[in-house]
Amino acid sequence: MPGQVLEFSDLAATVGDRAPCRFECQATLVEAQRGPAEQAQVSQVGVDREAPLLRAHEERARGARIDRMETMVARLRKAGVLVEMEAVLLAAGAGGGVLGRPHLARALMASGHVGSLQEAFHRYIGEGLPAFQPLSLLDPVQGVEVIVAAGGIAVWAHPPRERVDALLPELIRAGLKGLEVYRPLSLPDHVRRMERIARRAGLFFTGGSDWHSPDRDLPLGEFYVDEGKISTFMKAAGL
Repeated sequence: MPGQVLEFSDLAATVGDRAPCRFECQATLVEAQRGPAEQAQVSQVGVDREAPLLRAHEERARGARIDRMETMVARLRKAGVLVEMEAVLLAAGAGGGVLGRPHLARALMASGHVGSLQEAFHRYIGEGLPAFQPLSLLDPVQGVEVIVAAGGIAVWAHPPRERVDALLPELIRAGLKGLEVYRPLSLPDHVRRMERIARRAGLFFTGGSDWHSPDRDLPLGEFYVDEGKISTFMKAAGL
């Protein structure tokens, strides 16, 4: 049976009453914690959204994302690309949501600077480009610790080939329980390597579409993970 994972970055409050509370939901809603230096993304499943460490992180994340966006808007302005912070917030919606680069890309489209989200990322706000500003929230170990303290299952999402061996032991000691193995753009040899690593370390296999928006990614549902491949994870999550 195909399974879907819905991923939301940083804020349990983003999904309101649908946020997972100790596995009491039908869908698997995932909160992502991003680590700055190693670029490791750790996801959590089944969290207690009232856990103090998680709430404290949410507040820090809100402020950090606003500061980052103001920096990127200022860099664009310095380069002669005028876009207002108010336009970015408008693109994010009434609740603000999880403020990120896709909202800035939509503001650039609305201002006539680019014709698509892809162009915005390729010309202005992609990694390594002049307007890009890294987001620093937690390091990966701290991310795992927050998840564990909130009663969640910590999973390393998008593990980069060049960092897995060096970083994995430390994350396991902090409480990591799973590794994202299956992704849309992963080559077969990478998938097999992640399977071997996860199996050797006794970690759950997980997977996901890494879907962010219809403008940037494959149609939602086109990529899926067979339930049989992640059955031990599903059982642990009570799904």
